[in-house]
Amino acid sequence: MLPEVCSFVNRVLRDLNDVTPDNREEKETGILRQALELASQRMESYHTKMRSHLAECKRDMDVIFKDHGVLTWIRDIEGETDPYRLSTICYDGRERELEEVRSKAIGNVPMAQVAHYIGRLGAHRYAVSMIITACIQVPVLRRIVRAVFLPSADARPVILPPEAANFYKTCKLICKNQCLPPHQGQSLNIHLCSRDIAEDYALSNKFEQLKDVLTRVHAELLIVDFFSRKKLKFVDNDRYVGCSKPACYFCHKWISLHPDGYETPAAHNQVILGCRGPDVDAGEDRMGNGARVRRSQYIRLAREIIRDINHQVGIRPGVGLPHHQSSNGSTRAPSTVSRL
Repeated sequence: MLPEVCSFVNRVLRDLNDVTPDNREEKETGILRQALELASQRMESYHTKMRSHLAECKRDMDVIFKDHGVLTWIRDIEGETDPYRLSTICYDGRERELEEVRSKAIGNVPMAQVAHYIGRLGAHRYAVSMIITACIQVPVLRRIVRAVFLPSADARPVILPPEAANFYKTCKLICKNQCLPPHQGQSLNIHLCSRDIAEDYALSNKFEQLKDVLTRVHAELLIVDFFSRKKLKFVDNDRYVGCSKPACYFCHKWISLHPDGYETPAAHNQVILGCRGPDVDAGEDRMGNGARVRRSQYIRLAREIIRDINHQVGIRPGVGLPHHQSSNGSTRAPSTVSRL
């Protein structure tokens, strides 16, 4: 599949090289048809799942929606077989019909799934529209003439040392870290240990169960590492690295703390166990630049995690970290394209 995806992306880049407001519709149609051809199996899967959930809530929808326009729109989607028309119908109804379905789907799981899959069916059309809008409004993006695909990093199991399975020893080491004043460290240690006792030793039991962890490097960190090592320039000096979804807690911290000064990414701040930073090349000197950056990043990251633990459960118990959603305008990174 990768060669086909690579070929498709590079064809899109060539098509975007001369896009203008006058030929926008022609370009949009051509790129969307190529994308849907490549994603035909995914589109078919989404459509099948949407119809399956629709069968579970059809009677509810007939009762709930007095606006027959919504019901007609749903039936058009249900019966459409052409991927291009299907994607366009779903996209065209995103602001009115789809939002109405979503607003009435609270507490109705099948209906919520219908709305979800309709959104997915229209996503290709939305993505193509955004790419073309970006290239028209930010012409410098046309300087991107070739896509390069980075190989995924191997999933790697990490065997934890026996001392790491001791909750109380770990708490003591965390609370003695120099990033915390002594009185805050002592207070945090007491709070964590008391919480474990109050929860019938649930925390310490979880620690004992962690014998090994399967670790992975997320895609955005591979990109950050690639640009950093190669000293590559960003188009328009944008310095924003992100994926199709907001960053997890680990990736958000890693990118924000990187010495090359990348833009802070949008993040959902979910803690995903098993994240690791980019690997040091096998033939690289342990004191090489990549190894130094990796080591200093883990030191910075450990300090940030300790401060967050202290803030969340030590100083302000019960108050969680803010979740920076990509849809929240006040937390979007100040990149050129993100303002479109």
